[in-house]
Amino acid sequence: MRRFLTAGCLLTLSTLAIGGDIEHYKSLDIKGMSFGTKLVIDAPVDSVWHELIDTSAFPEWNPFTPLAETTFAVGSPIFMKVRLHRVFPNSLLDVTETVVDFYDYQYMCWRAHQISEETFNSKRCYKVTAINGSQTLLENTMRYEGFLWPLVAAFTEISVKNGFEDVSYALKERLEE
Repeated sequence: MRRFLTAGCLLTLSTLAIGGDIEHYKSLDIKGMSFGTKLVIDAPVDSVWHELIDTSAFPEWNPFTPLAETTFAVGSPIFMKVRLHRVFPNSLLDVTETVVDFYDYQYMCWRAHQISEETFNSKRCYKVTAINGSQTLLENTMRYEGFLWPLVAAFTEISVKNGFEDVSYALKERLEE
């Protein structure tokens, strides 16, 4: 999908790539960029959700965010150690964000902003959707906004995309054993 309005009011570019059983997507608009992955997991939605909120088990299976602490209460902090291979090879980045959405067995999101919302902000979400009683669609999404989003994306997008793919496959493997 590509939409352009020459008056500068609307710019939407979307791409979709499917590799193996994972779907990658990206869209750009006048305010920023969204990207993420979708993957079907052969496990019920409650099992997928439980693994996503059990942060104490992250060191066992989550290669992208091996450490996280939060209550998931809206407005509470989420403290994470995130692996951005391309940006910081062989190290974990300390990240603190704020939980902004939490709907049991549906989706959860957290947001960060650096300096100010207008400078740069990001929103990360997990969404789970029951396909049937034994399969779940897992979506990882990231939204970058603010006037510095192109610069931040240039340094982090590939690492974050790879991290989303790694965590999706790791969760799939853990639940389909």
